[in-house]
Amino acid sequence: PAAGGRAYDHDEAGGPLLRRPGGWVSARGGAGGGAPGGAAEQAAHAGPEAARRDPAAAVHAPRGARPGKPARRAAAARLEELSAVLRKIALTVILLRAGLGLDLAALREKGSATLRLASIPCFTEATVVALMARALLGMSWGFSFTLGFVVAAVSPAVVVPSLIGLQDEGYGVAKGIPTMVLAAASVDDVLAIAAFGVALGVAFSAEGIHANGERSTGLLVGIAFVQIFGGILLGFLLGRLLGLIRAGPGTGMEPMEDGQRESRLRVLLPDNLRHSNHYGIVMSTLRFTCLVAFGLVMVFASSQYGAAGGGYLACMVIGATAAPLWNTVGDEAVALHPKGVDAAFTTKGVSGWVGLAWFFLQPMLFSLIGASIQLADIEGGTVGLGIVVLLVALAARIGVTFLAVGGAGLERYERLFVALAWLPKATVQAAIGSEALDVAHREDANDEVTGWGEDILTIAVLSILLTAPLGALLIAYTGRNWLEKKEEALARPSDSGASVAPAVGEDEGSAVARRAP
Repeated sequence: PAAGGRAYDHDEAGGPLLRRPGGWVSARGGAGGGAPGGAAEQAAHAGPEAARRDPAAAVHAPRGARPGKPARRAAAARLEELSAVLRKIALTVILLRAGLGLDLAALREKGSATLRLASIPCFTEATVVALMARALLGMSWGFSFTLGFVVAAVSPAVVVPSLIGLQDEGYGVAKGIPTMVLAAASVDDVLAIAAFGVALGVAFSAEGIHANGERSTGLLVGIAFVQIFGGILLGFLLGRLLGLIRAGPGTGMEPMEDGQRESRLRVLLPDNLRHSNHYGIVMSTLRFTCLVAFGLVMVFASSQYGAAGGGYLACMVIGATAAPLWNTVGDEAVALHPKGVDAAFTTKGVSGWVGLAWFFLQPMLFSLIGASIQLADIEGGTVGLGIVVLLVALAARIGVTFLAVGGAGLERYERLFVALAWLPKATVQAAIGSEALDVAHREDANDEVTGWGEDILTIAVLSILLTAPLGALLIAYTGRNWLEKKEEALARPSDSGASVAPAVGEDEGSAVARRAP
């Protein structure tokens, strides 16, 4: 419309603009409608065209200015980078907490079941997704398996805190179920991320594009094994190093093993502090600081060099290795420091700090994962077929997981719980779901390849929306109803014992037979 001979319009942010001989200017420029005075103000009020010419001026515009698209994109990119950093910090803390809570004895007992749980469901689901994508979406085999391994990874951000909550309450602890699932989750992610890299390289190589640079498929497979064994080795070495942080000399609190003093690195503190009840607080704080520092280094360094899965695994191994070294309590320590002994000679102090950090980081992590889901990325035409692909793949995953943990000494409902706990997806899908589309855009791929990249991103987003909240609810509900609490297991004699408390309507002989191997 026209008013007083002047044509009006609005910028992209809704701000009113006036057409003048020199171009578009802000209607807020003054009573006479003149152009603003300062250079920065002119850039801020000159509309989208000026913002495109000089994004920096739009970023530094005075308060009340309406930045154009480039400035908003730059700000969004910076926020996404900050979000990724915060997600990694929160994930580091929860993986360290999981490592501190691992029962190594139970893990050794269920080592083969843990490996089966980490590998068989992952590769089975990836294969089913690939077959469905090939049949329903018409993807090439390379892109079909790329989608399969995007979907196949479980989410440590959902599985780990949920299992730790059950472990803290004693559910499934007697049979080592939380330990088995926690350990398998990190290995599952390593395998899925590594296989995704291989599939992505093969998919784009078939199109004449080198998505992984000059790295061959064999090299990528080798890198996957290096991530697994390298992550375990580095985590073990760093955990042993943290285990050297022990009580200082002269306190009477040195741990004793088999009547012999160990030659270990001692933390030297002032005499008045070493003889006070604050000693345990200082020791636990020092251990927590070093633990988190090592964990952050592993996670961020591995992500920088494209080996994120190995960093996650190393982070968990650090806590699992250091915890037994901190759990030695001498009789002298109990006598001299009855109040500080738990914090100084067990993992309780460190676990307390980690739990406090997670209390604040947990809502932030899930909020950031939710914010990373771009509903605008969902292609309407792919949603229906994507849901079909996911439902079939998840059904196959549940069945295969149930079979994979057979022979681990678990009851039927406990095996079904593990299968349901193996559903949630969020962290890995949010991190790598857009990778195929990003490569397609960067390499200026044809429309068909770009469309496949969009389909992969759409189904990755759908997998998060469908499985993350549902998986968390299922773990919480079934874990508290299907798993046995530690107190109940201790009150009941073991399988080798003579009697077992009968269930309602069951005689004692039937109860014994029911618990027999």
